Amino acid sequence: MGKSMSVKKLAGFGRICIIASGFLASATFGVAHAAEIGISWPGKSASILIWEKAFKERLTAIAPDLKVETIKEVPTNEEFGAILKRFDTEKDAIVLFRSNAAEYVKANPTKKPTFFGSVNNVAELDLIEHPEKPEGNYTAASYFIAPEIQLQSFIALTPKVKRLAFVQEAGQASSAAEAGPSLEACRKLALTCQLIAVPSADQIASAIQAKLSEVDALVIGRQAMIIDNAKAVIAAAGDKPVFTYHEKAVKDGALIGMTASNEKLGALLADAVAGVVLKGRKIADTPVIVDTAPTLYINMNSVQKLGVQVPVELLGSANLIQ
Repeated sequence: MGKSMSVKKLAGFGRICIIASGFLASATFGVAHAAEIGISWPGKSASILIWEKAFKERLTAIAPDLKVETIKEVPTNEEFGAILKRFDTEKDAIVLFRSNAAEYVKANPTKKPTFFGSVNNVAELDLIEHPEKPEGNYTAASYFIAPEIQLQSFIALTPKVKRLAFVQEAGQASSAAEAGPSLEACRKLALTCQLIAVPSADQIASAIQAKLSEVDALVIGRQAMIIDNAKAVIAAAGDKPVFTYHEKAVKDGALIGMTASNEKLGALLADAVAGVVLKGRKIADTPVIVDTAPTLYINMNSVQKLGVQVPVELLGSANLIQ
């Protein structure tokens, strides 16, 4: 589909947005004219490929005649800016993935309807002030889950943990959007928390070792560099548990994680795009999409290694990774 070039109380916003849990209808949208959208994102992230696949599969099912141009994994801001400028001139709508794409657009606004996918908390990104009724020409599908909900699940598995460090990629827009709500959740839950900002993958071990004696557990954030190097974080943690906001890190050995479904959100983002581009729905009537039925993952090998006793209620509700 299209042409492709190669060159991250539960709604978390204080308001309820589109619920991303449930059956996706199979209606097909008719195309009144040769509508076309442009898709792009800066840099590399494995999870974005999942979003892209789900988005395109859904779009093919409901709007097979909609034209799509994709320019993925753009290496520089200069190239990304040039692509965005062209899309804003040529396309009927723009789809951008990753929080750093949202940061770029904040400084370089678009005029066409622009949909952001795989972004963190839109309120913390200062992207959309009213998620239930977006202003201007922006809306989004966000993987954000209120950290208080996530941390409560993590602590239920390891009640002795009182001191946490959030391991994040330094300088990433997603890190800043994640940090504020995470630290506020710690305050509400009477946990002592801090941030470990890692500048590069080869500094993960040293950054963690410098703070490890001050914490009982680590939390892996959703930044691509940290997620892609989750095994290095887990190795540096030694015998201390590692929690995560991303399921891939659980599969790599983190003890427990809670995450939104990339597949579900990607498909619902396609529905939102089709509604605006093909049916004339206003952006203001296209609320930010969040997953209100996130999945809890527990790595049973790590449970055994750390000697953790899993509560029955978690066993019944979690996706167990062997």
